[in-house]
Amino acid sequence: MGRWQEWFKERFPSSWIKTLLQEEIPGGARFSYTLGSAALFLFVVLTLTGLWQMFVYVPTIDYAYQSLAFLRLNIPFGWLIHGLHYWGGTLFCIVVGLHGLRTFIWGAYKKPREMIWLSGIILLCLTAAFMFTGPILPWDKKGYWACKVGLSMLGDMPGIGRFLQNILQGESAPGQATLSRMFTIHIALLPLITVGMIAIHLIAFRKAGSAGSWKKEEQQVRGQFWPEQIFKDMVVSIALFLLLVGLTVFARPPFGGISDPLDTTYVPKPEWNFLFLYQFLKFFHGRWEPIGILLVPLFILFLFFSLPFFDRNPERDPAKRIFVIASGGLFVSLTFLMMIFGFLSHPPSELSPQLVKAKTTPLQRSVSTNPEALHSLGKSAHLIGDQENGEVLYNLYCMECHGPKGDIHAKDFYTMPGVPALSPIQSAFYSPDPQLFVDKIDPVLQHGLPNPAGGLNMPAFGDLGALTQAQIADVEAYLLQLNQVDRAKILRPGMDPLHFFLLLVGAVSIGALLLLKGVR
Repeated sequence: MGRWQEWFKERFPSSWIKTLLQEEIPGGARFSYTLGSAALFLFVVLTLTGLWQMFVYVPTIDYAYQSLAFLRLNIPFGWLIHGLHYWGGTLFCIVVGLHGLRTFIWGAYKKPREMIWLSGIILLCLTAAFMFTGPILPWDKKGYWACKVGLSMLGDMPGIGRFLQNILQGESAPGQATLSRMFTIHIALLPLITVGMIAIHLIAFRKAGSAGSWKKEEQQVRGQFWPEQIFKDMVVSIALFLLLVGLTVFARPPFGGISDPLDTTYVPKPEWNFLFLYQFLKFFHGRWEPIGILLVPLFILFLFFSLPFFDRNPERDPAKRIFVIASGGLFVSLTFLMMIFGFLSHPPSELSPQLVKAKTTPLQRSVSTNPEALHSLGKSAHLIGDQENGEVLYNLYCMECHGPKGDIHAKDFYTMPGVPALSPIQSAFYSPDPQLFVDKIDPVLQHGLPNPAGGLNMPAFGDLGALTQAQIADVEAYLLQLNQVDRAKILRPGMDPLHFFLLLVGAVSIGALLLLKGVR
């Protein structure tokens, strides 16, 4: 081991190692200081899993959804890679927000740490950009409408809004050009800018040093970045990785169903981290829309960026910064309230003006994507639909004949002659294999079926064009759910997800025990 250390020292400046590792921490090492390193760890996880997915993902409106489905179901450990990326983005957003909040409460933005704060706010904006462009890439229903509504809002901004919308959209309505540009922004432009800003953030942090506690008596205690703080950083990073794997195993990312501009029954909501904006914009209508879309967000960003220059009082104790802390608390409280109200709202009766505009624009009515895209995918047996939208469609088109939730014996339901129950479905159509199940019921939805009792025949939803292929896939996903069959069953997991999680927990536990034994 000594020979390797000497070899490394001869070829790598030891002063760099000292600069990186030998740093005093006022007040000592703490777990509350791990949020920055946790955000950096999650960014690395997102980068690695994103690169891995690029080996399979096809950035076209015809095959984006299908390629990700293939990754998740047919490639060993593809479910793990996608799940880590999906939940990693969620945790990254939370950790970055908490890191900024801790910095605000502790007053760590004050002189001489202004550059740390400013670069951190830019990183927060970049995080929002990642969270907007990422969900678009699967080109599923939620991603399509997030893109549609988001770019529509951008176009409503006075001045250069329409110009920016045209640049990002690339055509008259979201389509292939839009997906290509969002893909480029998400996997190339944003990571490149983010890496640069992280470098600036870390350099500014090293220059100013750790702010530490605001209590003078605690400032006298000095801890070391190595090994004390790094140990805590590693503990938190390992815990986050276990949490990511646990979420991937026990709360798999949902299949949203392929985008279908012709589906007027689907009413989207934004991802959780944009719900506050979704709810906030409901207060602005007509000529007031530009205020909600542009002026208010710009004013909030101005307050964030200008905070270190307005709050010049060197005092960092929150108890002695009542006005600033109260203002920040009010902002956070209102954001959470808007998020909760947005989550509890029930569209379409409470649609935002932007969503109403997006769904009723002439471009939308004229089919805002490649009209051949859905047909090129073939029958819906090859698609994995959205169960929630499938339930909506079932209630509109199927419940009158087949009963609530497929139960023809439901209370107060009049059973029609010759119409079978769908929950449980007839044994001739049932299979525990989801693909075989769909192969059996798909021809019926496509081509219809005569009623053996002389009653109403099963309509040919596919042949008549009453439902699109994407809608049929949604209905099929709901029917499988009613019969306790997983439409998104992992066909080639590489290892059973639960077994993988237990093995990982066991390995981490053994490693922790060995480490504790070595320390003693």
